[in-house]
Amino acid sequence: MVDPAPALGGLRRLLLLLGLALALDWLVWIENPLLLYLFALVSAAGVLALLTMVYSLFWLLILRKENAYQGFSQMLLPLVGGFGIGLLQIALFDLARFALTGTWDGFHLG
Repeated sequence: MVDPAPALGGLRRLLLLLGLALALDWLVWIENPLLLYLFALVSAAGVLALLTMVYSLFWLLILRKENAYQGFSQMLLPLVGGFGIGLLQIALFDLARFALTGTWDGFHLG
């Protein structure tokens, strides 16, 4: 006999995620400047955090130190290195965009 409980739990989670996505869409749709500013900061921080994690892992693989650390304080040097390379990547992309468009602004489509 198959237990229907996991399927119902999955459906509940899906509906919860859809409800949260709709609520977030509505918050963006009302165009409150404070909320949009907060969402922009969270988005930029998320990109930088993701780049930091990827480049930190890259450093660990290059140095062959994966699974060698036992505490967060030991990971400080690879995290700082990953953060620095992430910032360097963002700076190079911004510089390339400036070289192509001649402005620091975004693209004006309207």
